[in-house]
Amino acid sequence: MEKKVTIKEGMDIFYKNAGKDIWVYIGLFGNKVLSILKNKGVIACENDAEYCVLMDGEDHFISIAKDMSHDYCCEYVVERAEAYRDYPSKGATCSVCLFEDNENKAREMLKEAIIELSKNNIIDCDGL
Repeated sequence: MEKKVTIKEGMDIFYKNAGKDIWVYIGLFGNKVLSILKNKGVIACENDAEYCVLMDGEDHFISIAKDMSHDYCCEYVVERAEAYRDYPSKGATCSVCLFEDNENKAREMLKEAIIELSKNNIIDCDGL
C-alpha cells in the first residue's frame, strides 16, 4: 500500500534547515590587499536549489544557491567562492558562503578564486 504524504510532511522539507546560521563573506581585492566583510544570516526556508536567508540587521531576504547544478542565478553559492573583475579599480570582488564562522577558510577560498580569475584577466595578485 502506498503511503500518502500529508501537507505537513511535504512542507517539512522546506524548513529542515530553518534557523541554521550561515555566514556570507564578501571580499574586495585591490592595491595588493584583500579586505573581507563578514555578515551572518539565518536560513528561513529552502527549496531544491536555494536557501532563503535573512541577514542580521536587514529587513529583506537574500537567496543563496545550494550548488551550481541548478539553472539559478543567485549572487551567492554555498561553499563555492566566486570572483569577478572590479572594473572601476584594477582588482576583484569576491564572495563565499559558509555554514561555519571561519574567516581563515573563507580567505583561502577567496584567494584561490581571485588567482583563478587572474589567469584570464589582468589582475596583479601580489599580496595574496
